[in-house]
Amino acid sequence: MDFTPRLYETSGSAVIGGRQVDYRTECGDWPVYAEDGGLLGTMFSYAYLSTSQEDSQRPVVFAFNGGPGSSSLWLHAGFLAPETVKMPNPLNPPTMPPYALEPNDECILDVSDIVLIDPMGTGYGLVLNEERQGEAYSIESDAKIFAQFIESWKISHGRENSPVYLLAESYGTLRACTIPDMLIGGPTTAVAETRGYSVNGIILMGSAVAWNPGKMAFFEGGVEQMTLAFPTMAACSWYFTEGEKPDLDKYMDEAYAFAGGDLLRSLYAGYSMPEDEREKIISRLTYFTGLDPQLIRQNNCRISAEEFASRRLASQGLDLGLYDGRFTMPHSGQLGFMAEPTADDPAMGAYVPAYCGAFALMAKKLGIRIAEPYKAINFKINSRWGYEGRKTPAEHLQAALRRSPGLQVMFCCGRYDFVTTPGQARYLANHLDCAGRRVLVRDYESGHMPYIGSSRRDLARDIRTMISEVSG
Repeated sequence: MDFTPRLYETSGSAVIGGRQVDYRTECGDWPVYAEDGGLLGTMFSYAYLSTSQEDSQRPVVFAFNGGPGSSSLWLHAGFLAPETVKMPNPLNPPTMPPYALEPNDECILDVSDIVLIDPMGTGYGLVLNEERQGEAYSIESDAKIFAQFIESWKISHGRENSPVYLLAESYGTLRACTIPDMLIGGPTTAVAETRGYSVNGIILMGSAVAWNPGKMAFFEGGVEQMTLAFPTMAACSWYFTEGEKPDLDKYMDEAYAFAGGDLLRSLYAGYSMPEDEREKIISRLTYFTGLDPQLIRQNNCRISAEEFASRRLASQGLDLGLYDGRFTMPHSGQLGFMAEPTADDPAMGAYVPAYCGAFALMAKKLGIRIAEPYKAINFKINSRWGYEGRKTPAEHLQAALRRSPGLQVMFCCGRYDFVTTPGQARYLANHLDCAGRRVLVRDYESGHMPYIGSSRRDLARDIRTMISEVSG
């Protein structure tokens, strides 16, 4: 099949931390091949490369989002680019044009080069063989393709000795856990070769690695799901509590202690718990969730994330967002609760238009001249994804930690995220077998995308610190 890769190059400058950083950009196609050499399609990447600090050992952050089937739009337009989507009020973003960009003070280009990746069939990535595209759509096939891209990119740019960081969000966190095995290689890996590349750090935002323990982690069933979602309920209830509030950090410490202690024991006991003890648990749940004690009693102390999101502000006629519980949308009995899980989610339904609109402006500044629509999320890919593999993503992550004593992993969690809760991330981190402070869990005043709002400053600071400490 004849295909000519597209390439677009520009240059620019940004002021980061009061210092000017000059950079150049490379945006274009990278071919995706099948095992027999047939061309399946292309990935499309966006590289921001500092010209102020050119160095063959300069760190490189490879960033991608999730889905499966999502482009890198969210990290690109929301956090990593030198200019990002302008949202004067992050919790009330513009949902209609015109949209705008603004300088990104938290851009990490001062400490690392940045390469964002749209998987095949997403963003500007192309599917060139419709019948065989499914060969790329599974956890390990996808990770193998990403590892091949990273290896190819490092070689073509003379960056074999650059420290590598994987920055991933949502489903992309499964990809980030699996890629290190593909970069190292071995006879039982999908690459079936020994490559010897390793990564220095893995940054996991909105971690989905323990989202479905039977498939993602290395433990079956795990703990009561209510205990993992409960701290997010507590955080959202705190956010919407009127009047004087307790200190949030102290309050969340109490919520986590209650979740792993009395709440877990009460859920295990169920109706066998003595009535007086049961009422104490209901009282504590009422305090932390703001829900009617009668509702909690009727549900045997088990409240799902969806029920909490539909009930917490029901008296005001509002639903909470699952992707970010700070966002609200008027409840509609005609639609039911979030009839369409993305467009009708109070959070995603609010910020998707601004991100997509802003990216159109970014593409022009990057010199990209492509007439086809940009696929923010391709749900056709999502519906055909294969989740089985030789190891679970958590097992891949454990293997990487075991063989690389210097590898550092950081879970970056939004306290108001119901889709991939901070409780799930902490649970997984607590079950990883590694020494010292190599697995960090950081909570931010945000949701599934921890860079929405003022929390992005703290997030950027923690990533900078990680890169500086690990890369030396």
